[in-house]
Formats: sequence, structure tokens, C-alpha cells
Amino acid sequence: LADDGDALRLVVKLGIDLHFDHASSWISALDALGNEHDEQADMPSGRGEATRRAIVRAAAELGQNLPTPTLPEPSGA
Repeated sequence: LADDGDALRLVVKLGIDLHFDHASSWISALDALGNEHDEQADMPSGRGEATRRAIVRAAAELGQNLPTPTLPEPSGA
């Protein structure tokens, strides 16, 4: 995910909490299931990239825990 706006929309829509620990240079994204996704903020690509990465990891975890939809059985024809 390269767009900050897309990342922010994921945060809002999925209810992800972001935490920045400036002392240790870590960014944490806490998803709605209580899972924490940490990224080192001083990575070479920058703090923005680390933040987007943590957001995407949290969103992916939520997506993996969604129930699988069941499709109706086809009617015999």
C-alpha cells in the first residue's frame, strides 16, 4: 500500500488503533480482534512506509478471521 489516504481509510473503516512509540521507534497497529502488529519506524523507507505496513498487516489479520460465506446449494435442474 503506497497511498496514505488508502491507509487512513482502512484505519477508519476497520477500527484499527495506531500507537507510536517515539522513544523506541516502533509503530503498532491494534486490530479490532486485539492483535498487535508492530513495525520498526526507522526503516530505510521511512516512518510513513512502516505505518502503512502495520496498517495493512492489521487489515489482513482481520480479513483472515472473517467467516467464510456459504453459498446456497444449486437447485437440481
